[in-house]
Amino acid sequence: MMGYTCASFAMSLLVYDESKQVLFFALTQVAAMLPRIIMPMLAGTYFDRHSRARSIFKLDYGYTIIFAIVTVLLYFKSFPYWLFIFVSLIIGSIDGAYMVAFDSVFPLLTTTKTTRKAYSINSMLYPIASIITAPLTLFFYDKIGPLAIFAGSTLLFAITATVETLIKVREPHLVRFDPEKQAKLPPSPKELELSELGIDIVAQQEVKERTHFFTDFKEGVKYILAEKGLMAITMYFFVLSITGALMGTLMIPYFRSTTGWALGGWQMEGMYAYMIIFGASTIGRLVGANVQYRVKFKKEKRFNVAVAVYLITSLIYIIVFHLPLWFMIILMLIEGMLSVTSYNIRISSTQVYVPDNKRGRFNGAFLFFNMLGSIVGQLIAGFIGDLNWSVPIIVSVAFIFNFAAVFFIVFPAKKSISTIYNADL
Repeated sequence: MMGYTCASFAMSLLVYDESKQVLFFALTQVAAMLPRIIMPMLAGTYFDRHSRARSIFKLDYGYTIIFAIVTVLLYFKSFPYWLFIFVSLIIGSIDGAYMVAFDSVFPLLTTTKTTRKAYSINSMLYPIASIITAPLTLFFYDKIGPLAIFAGSTLLFAITATVETLIKVREPHLVRFDPEKQAKLPPSPKELELSELGIDIVAQQEVKERTHFFTDFKEGVKYILAEKGLMAITMYFFVLSITGALMGTLMIPYFRSTTGWALGGWQMEGMYAYMIIFGASTIGRLVGANVQYRVKFKKEKRFNVAVAVYLITSLIYIIVFHLPLWFMIILMLIEGMLSVTSYNIRISSTQVYVPDNKRGRFNGAFLFFNMLGSIVGQLIAGFIGDLNWSVPIIVSVAFIFNFAAVFFIVFPAKKSISTIYNADL
């Protein structure tokens, strides 16, 4: 997460500073997002028949190679304008596959008793990484340029991938494809837990003939459509991905081009205000993840907590960018605390609810719709970002739609979503 935070933030600054156009900035974001639509379709079915654990470290070594190449090109000052798009496409491809692999293997490494805490710990990683690296990235970018940042990201990803090679557990879905190799590996915590209950997780795996990638993707979509709760969750997060991507695409150009931000008697440039505002959100996520680790919601309250978070965070984004900087900081701190709570409820509940043999397909299809929504939001932001419209008003209008989606999508499926969210985790 430290390597990813450094590289992604530096890339965003580099792209906007070179182009000075919100549309081109948005197109690079779309280029990074497009493969995140295609790759989950391919990766979801691939990971249902291949090792997810091994794929995780291979993909992180892929990041290492890409950022090493970028570092070399920057050193020789031969990083042409169009290459931003190409690098974004590669990063998006790796990330699209990685998310599916990670979301599919992570539940095997937990048990029913540890799932909630495991996801809470995982949720702390991004806030901690962002708090450490984002201010340093902005400082070094402005002082010495992006070269050192990408070199550091390369090193961090190399360390990450090497550590991930230590994940060695039996993957139940692979036993029939490679029984001898899987027999030599230790059982996962999930397999041990189920075996104590007399459940053979290997026997539960569905026997399937090899089919076309798109056939399996359609099965993932059909599975979501057949599950009313999962369908409503997917629809809501599709809307949320549109509004979130629209806002996210506009933020760096907006703050990079604004001045006169004041915090008490301290005058600052826009990007430093950006760091403080979204740093507050990051700190909030860290606090919220810590609370999630220590506090267990009553299972019958988990749905209500999630919905309350959806509504409150939407209201925060409707008003936050119209307020003085002090109020922005406070509200974004609250937003961060709440957002990580709803994320943990959603991710832990759905990953436990979906059977292991369908999890890869579900995660692939779910991510497909999320990434599709993100592309829609980025394109909207790109086309309106250079029109000199008020960014705070654009964000407000976007999140009014998000607020309404809770009433039109989530509440009508309350019973079905509650069945998923109100799991005893």
